[in-house]
Amino acid sequence: MAAETFTKRFLSGLSAILCAVVMATSAWAAEKDEGVVTIYPDSEQGAAFFGNQHGTLSYQFESTKRFEGKLLWQYAAGARTIERGEEDLLLMPGRKGLYELPIAMPPVREGVSFETRLVVTVIDGDNQEVASHVQPIWLFSEDPFVDRREWLAGLDLHLYDPEDATVARFDEAKIPYTRINNSNVLPDFEGGILIVGSGTSLRKNRGLTDNLMKLAQRGVRVLCIAPVDGEFPWPTRDEFPELAGVQFTSKQVIYDLDKRLFPGFDALPGLPGKRNTVTLESRRGQLRVNLSETPDGWPWWQVRFDNGGTCILCCFDVIQHWTTGPTPRYSLARLLEELSSETGFSPTEQ
Repeated sequence: MAAETFTKRFLSGLSAILCAVVMATSAWAAEKDEGVVTIYPDSEQGAAFFGNQHGTLSYQFESTKRFEGKLLWQYAAGARTIERGEEDLLLMPGRKGLYELPIAMPPVREGVSFETRLVVTVIDGDNQEVASHVQPIWLFSEDPFVDRREWLAGLDLHLYDPEDATVARFDEAKIPYTRINNSNVLPDFEGGILIVGSGTSLRKNRGLTDNLMKLAQRGVRVLCIAPVDGEFPWPTRDEFPELAGVQFTSKQVIYDLDKRLFPGFDALPGLPGKRNTVTLESRRGQLRVNLSETPDGWPWWQVRFDNGGTCILCCFDVIQHWTTGPTPRYSLARLLEELSSETGFSPTEQ
């Protein structure tokens, strides 16, 4: 009986001790969680660069209470560390601390792309990790068409470019094409892929959009790059019985082309020129696809036909921003691949 009483008292006491330990541990964990630092990578920065390029990646740090520690960063390719560094980190509650990390990208051989990574770590005064962020960074060679000139020639590219900007860029990049100087000959066009150059005014070139739609209806693949103004007619099945689909697409289309690229490449602060988007408007009972500077529009509009023809209105100016990074030229290269395939290109439905 005495042994039974002792056992009950012992178990009761042990339970109380365990309960106290659990409560203390929970309180300690809550206190630790309260001081955890949050890392916010800059949403406007890209993660695609040329080899041998110098870039700056920005991060914001936030803590719910005063925090003193260190910011450690390591830039690596595979198991090889390219650069590393550390800075003192002081955060006050309610204030985000901004830190910019300059990175020197390693060189990249022609025709090669590979992934690197930047690891950002925050440690406290006891050298304990409290936060970490890993950012993949893709590096590209400057020419996406290395050893592909024969393939490019086989695409039979035709270029209508009244502003000459795309002509100059294609010549510099050694992209072969046949130039069309007069839009009046477009109704009789028979070729591979038709490109309307960057900066073209659809308003001044009357009848151009109607001709582009009719060419797509006949099976031609049409790419209209960043026009400055104007509108397209809304296609109907009455007018185009071969109509297969119409899509408005967000910047997600860049990811659809190549997930290594940066969809916001043409919206970075300080870039020249304006950025148009596509909106759907009703005028006198008719729907029109209109270009405007509204930020709420779509950067991509595409019409597809049963025979493989397509007409793409691309508001991403891959020509004007060609030199800002890999995304413009590599997205164009991927788009040409898709347009030349048997199935054509259809981005994610939205």
